[in-house]
Amino acid sequence: VSYKFPEFRECGLVTRYSSIKIDPKCLTTAINVLFDEDFSTSRRDGYAKYNGTACEDAKSVRGLWRFDATDGTSYMIIFSSRTFFKTSGAGDCVKITGLTDFSLASEMECIQTLGRLWCTNGTEPVFSWDGTSTQTIVGAPLGKHIGAFRNRVWLGNIPGQLTRVRGSGENDGTDWNLFVPGKSTTAVSVDLS
Repeated sequence: VSYKFPEFRECGLVTRYSSIKIDPKCLTTAINVLFDEDFSTSRRDGYAKYNGTACEDAKSVRGLWRFDATDGTSYMIIFSSRTFFKTSGAGDCVKITGLTDFSLASEMECIQTLGRLWCTNGTEPVFSWDGTSTQTIVGAPLGKHIGAFRNRVWLGNIPGQLTRVRGSGENDGTDWNLFVPGKSTTAVSVDLS
């Protein structure tokens, strides 16, 4: 595809034509621009460093999630090395009490639902955090994957149950007791095979 540029007698300020149609001979150097978006020259988006110092001991970030607490506070949750940190806009890393010493070998997954952040890594108990307190979810299976659907917390890739997904009680991510026959609001187990 060839593109025909308008004829400019001199390089410099161009007011008659679109500013994105710069004759190649007029553009000898360019800083912070993109040439490959739409056959034109466009300004690169700017980014700023969010926090000036590393969370702790300059360890790598293994996970990053947004969490909106029920009190209206928006948090960025940072999983660095083996510890969870929170920040509410300032870029500071505040360690979340009770969320330390997680496995270095297992990947963490987190979701936001039912007013809490729910996390699992498949090897340690599922836990949740609401912006102030942490809760270990007793009875939840050790699934590697977590999701939310229809006011339930869902876990999958459960050892010994790889073709099943398990869902918490409706509107209660802490309820994992299966009652057969049960009510429509109790925990569920669905076979996908």
